[in-house]
Amino acid sequence: MARILIVDDEPSVRKLVSKLLRSEGLDVVEARDGAEALALVAVTPADLILLDIDMPGMDGLETLRRLRRKAPKAVVIMVSGINDEVRALRAIDEGARDFIRKPFELALLKEVVLRHLALAA
Repeated sequence: MARILIVDDEPSVRKLVSKLLRSEGLDVVEARDGAEALALVAVTPADLILLDIDMPGMDGLETLRRLRRKAPKAVVIMVSGINDEVRALRAIDEGARDFIRKPFELALLKEVVLRHLALAA
């Protein structure tokens, strides 16, 4: 069973996405910020990480850089509510596989996650 890590400072987003992905039979864990995500990955690797760019403290780009060292095989999909093409491209350059804008349609999010898991298998 694939393990998904959702990293977002908004509890409502984490809960909604967790519920959606668990309904697909996926093992889902949540982190409220970059530091918690790094601690979780150190204990139990994730196959796919949904990572918010805009978080207090360590932002998503810095978290991505650190995750690439700790979990180089994990697929990282960046998520952001800000329409910022420069940061999206920077995230892709630094190892993210995809980028999804908030607010997102749940069907699209599910499709993107399942597609990347299938490609990584």
